[in-house]
Amino acid sequence: MKRSGTSALLTGLLVVAGLLAVGHYWLRTSANPYWNAEQSRLRIEKTLRAEVLQSWATNLLQQYSGETNLGGYFSVHTTLPDGLDNIWLHRRPDVILREGVDGGERYVCLSWGSAMLGRWGLAIGSPSFVLSQESGPPADMPPKVWKPGVYFYQHYH
Repeated sequence: MKRSGTSALLTGLLVVAGLLAVGHYWLRTSANPYWNAEQSRLRIEKTLRAEVLQSWATNLLQQYSGETNLGGYFSVHTTLPDGLDNIWLHRRPDVILREGVDGGERYVCLSWGSAMLGRWGLAIGSPSFVLSQESGPPADMPPKVWKPGVYFYQHYH
């Protein structure tokens, strides 16, 4: 049985429409840094505890004490608290030790993303740590406080 030209055209149009819908969804989700950052933030708040992250971060900072010259930015490879390696499905976060600005408190920066997507993550210090837009990692918007001393940030170039 032969297909009529009309049914072949309709089938082709449906396939094209389906591909466009899938592409549109992908661009609005997985390829969208704002969506990725928000999904990461929601996953962090749902699955992790700020107190556990603070304890881990302050212990990590003690391992690299004041004698260590971090140079403002020092990347380390370390064991992560349970759950942190599952926040963004593409890879684990970069762990960066940061010097405080103008005598401010040192902190740990957990950073996800890429050069193309931009970066988002957490800045974690002691409960007295205060992160401002000027003192933190480059950010496009003011950092959002999760708990005292734990902040979400976003930077999209």
